[in-house]
Amino acid sequence: MNRVVRALPRNPQLEQYKKQAKELVKAHAEGDAEAGTRIRDWLPRASTSSVATIFAERFTLSDAQLVLAREHGFQSWPKLKQRIATLRAEHGDLAAQLETFKSAIELGDADELRRVVARFPRLQARLDEPLFSFNRPALLAAKDSPALLLALLDLGADINARSAWQRGSYGVLDDAKPEIAEMLLERGARLDIHSAAQLGKVDAVQAFLRADSALVEAREPDGKFPLHCASRPEIVDLLLDGGADIDARDIDHVSTAAQYSIKESAVLRRLVERGCELDIFMAAALGDIALIDRALAAAPDSLHGHAPTMIGETSAESGYFYPPPPTGSAHIYTWSLGFGWSVPYTAWQLGHLTARDYILEKLPLADQAAEACVRGETELALVLAAKCSARELTLSPKKVDLVAGRRLGIRNLRFADGGDAPDNAERVVASLTAYLKAGFDPSAPAYWGFTPLHWAAWLGHADAVRVLLDGGADPERTGGPMNARAELV
Repeated sequence: MNRVVRALPRNPQLEQYKKQAKELVKAHAEGDAEAGTRIRDWLPRASTSSVATIFAERFTLSDAQLVLAREHGFQSWPKLKQRIATLRAEHGDLAAQLETFKSAIELGDADELRRVVARFPRLQARLDEPLFSFNRPALLAAKDSPALLLALLDLGADINARSAWQRGSYGVLDDAKPEIAEMLLERGARLDIHSAAQLGKVDAVQAFLRADSALVEAREPDGKFPLHCASRPEIVDLLLDGGADIDARDIDHVSTAAQYSIKESAVLRRLVERGCELDIFMAAALGDIALIDRALAAAPDSLHGHAPTMIGETSAESGYFYPPPPTGSAHIYTWSLGFGWSVPYTAWQLGHLTARDYILEKLPLADQAAEACVRGETELALVLAAKCSARELTLSPKKVDLVAGRRLGIRNLRFADGGDAPDNAERVVASLTAYLKAGFDPSAPAYWGFTPLHWAAWLGHADAVRVLLDGGADPERTGGPMNARAELV
């Protein structure tokens, strides 16, 4: 084993290392012996593998970047990038200095942040610039880390700086955790009606409305109205009594306040009681049979709806109504529920088993079998599938996706038994195994034209790839936007 750590040059170029990583992926694909040895020496999961086994396994760009990082003495690609940026910054490269500053925040390293600003004093004048995604200043990018927040404030960051996000700017209190918000308020953060509503500060919301009743129509983060941010039923009442439009939609996710509150049952219930427009997901989230019947009477086809799986997905694809989302965005259920959640899956995840079963009874047997697969209930899936003809064992792409598509990449999924799923990979394998035993097509198209094998390969889920190939998935089947085979995704 040749494990001599390679030193970085004095003024390294990140682009060169990105290029080297791509070349290593290519060399792996070509079966280059030297590449195989490097991978075995530096990729932890390959340390006990033969070179032949290494060439037989999938090797991604992320794997190659990790090999490059470890060859140079770093435990991860971000750590290597950080060091390259530091070396370039020390040569006076402002862009590299800013990259070093950003890297310290993205890595959550408050001590390194202080060292970087001390080493490059001109960064202090740029603390409030929109250097991060969604045009955020550093303080907003760091708002979940008390240590980073305190470091930035000590360095002179403006606690009331806002993002320049064109669909509605954010401040440091927006979506902040309550304990962090209180710390920021003590340090001088200014409360506004949106953050007051989100933090459950009833008296403050009342005071804002008393001072200016027009604030019920104020838009700020993501183009939301204060009602979208309400975290308590009392605040819902204050805003509605003050003239808020109960069904107004935000700009970024074209969603109503009730849809934002899908997992906040007390707030959602109050909005429903006050007359908001109901959809089937709200009814399922509340586990209310009467509301389920009402929602289906208004929109029967929504029974087959799924939360969006991808950015830009339309209402027609999802199966329930919402206006077209802006470019690069999606309906809020994509995040407030989860990729591709179905109606019965929503009821199940939120603990409403009677409602789940009530909804399932209205679905075709094949869909019921697929939902049983998702829950890992193999025996039930087999019983239901046995009642279907081969032709009936055909699922919509969205249903395939729920069982065997993008959900393969979700981690820390909450299950109805109330706990986080530390072994979610095992749950996914159990779902796929049930899916295959039930007789569903292992190469059926899921959302975006991908097959389950495409999704498993793209998301790097080796166990899922193995199960699907053993179950008869066709590795030559093309699909997706590039019409590619799974191995090329």
